[in-house]
Amino acid sequence: MTVHDPLREPDEHVRFAAYLDELRQVTDADEVDLVRGVLTDPDQVMARSAVPRHLDRFFGDLGPHRAARLAHISADGAGWIAEARWAPDAIRVMAPFHVIAWATEVLGAERGASWNRVRREAANSRQPDPHTAGEPEFARLSHGGSPRVCGMTLQLVQVNFKARDDSALGRFWAEALGWGVSSEGPGVTNLEPVGFDWPDPSAVCIDLVRVPDPETVKYRVHLELATTSDAHQAELVARLKELGATPADVGQGDVPWTVMADPEGNVFSVLEPRELYRDTGPIAAVVVDCADPRAMVRFWGEALDWTVHELTDDRALLRSVKGVGPYLEFRRTPDDEVVWSRIHLDVMSDPVEDQAREVARLEGLGAIRTDVGQGDVSWVVLTDPEGNEFCVLGRG
Repeated sequence: MTVHDPLREPDEHVRFAAYLDELRQVTDADEVDLVRGVLTDPDQVMARSAVPRHLDRFFGDLGPHRAARLAHISADGAGWIAEARWAPDAIRVMAPFHVIAWATEVLGAERGASWNRVRREAANSRQPDPHTAGEPEFARLSHGGSPRVCGMTLQLVQVNFKARDDSALGRFWAEALGWGVSSEGPGVTNLEPVGFDWPDPSAVCIDLVRVPDPETVKYRVHLELATTSDAHQAELVARLKELGATPADVGQGDVPWTVMADPEGNVFSVLEPRELYRDTGPIAAVVVDCADPRAMVRFWGEALDWTVHELTDDRALLRSVKGVGPYLEFRRTPDDEVVWSRIHLDVMSDPVEDQAREVARLEGLGAIRTDVGQGDVSWVVLTDPEGNEFCVLGRG
């Protein structure tokens, strides 16, 4: 059965015509349903299309007399779907699914904007508070009211890979991203864009550190790579396979992005072209799986001098206040769906000499100092409120 050429057997034509005689509602659906002529129940036919010609065919089969009897047409907001020429007397209504989806999207953007507005207002009104006199100069939530943000200087500067072979894995990622390779010492490989003046928010760099048992490390961070076209995505996936990446199945199903694992098993994604990531560079987003994106933003939105671009129950998006570089995304993920990796975040204060003050501020926000056997080093290891380890880098 098709919309423009219903059923080919004579008896089926009669039944189809009788069906159309009873039709009173046209509701939105998938284009594939429309092309196949999938009819649902005696009151409605699913008929949303990505191209107007399919609706022309449908209403051509329906005929002007039947179309005139239609009471309601539900569309997805596209003006050509709701054109009166097809059914002049029908009431146009919005599909509830799209109304809810759009409202959620707008609400998420507004929440992000409100969060940023409060942060700016707090930063611009550092009035003495008699209740917190003598306390360190960082945001305090325990006394009620909006947090006072004072001198936020932390930036996300790199992600840190624990590797069995930092040099080999570093070569893979350098080729994948088109970046340069250096080393600050044995067992450490550093990757950054060629000609890059580190640190700079236009890129989140990569450090790979050799450890004896990387399989014992369990983090919840992965990278998502940006592409500019379908051809670019296909070319990048093919090139990554040649470099040693393998396809990975993490239960993603049939999706437009490609999930892969690097030579040491760290899962990452090669995204289909998305307008949001058109100017991020090769890394579209650093993604952290979490239980509660809102709670994570309450911490990380204060920890970093980054702007909140989206805030919903399912995800939060942050980016440098300069509007450059990749996004930091906190994505709601049930514990049984977390894909463990060996990647964690590294942040640094500007100037770097503010490390101790920034660590104290983070502890005030809920971070906890953590001993992972790091010994006497220049960085401080902390965990965020969901237990994710990260490091505050110092000089050295």
